[in-house]
Amino acid sequence: MVENFTQSENEVQNLLTQNEKVMTDEDIENELKLQLPKMLLNPSKKCIANIMAYSKQMEKRKA
Repeated sequence: MVENFTQSENEVQNLLTQNEKVMTDEDIENELKLQLPKMLLNPSKKCIANIMAYSKQMEKRKA
């Protein structure tokens, strides 16, 4: 049973690495815009900290 799980886990990991693509800043920003409403319904402290850090990072890039 454990062996099957490990094998399945490895197969999933292999698929993830095969399908990995390089995301641009614009892709990340669009992805965040899609996820933001869901996150704001029940935000955690870490979530809020990540949003604030991202906002500060974007301000620095645009400045």
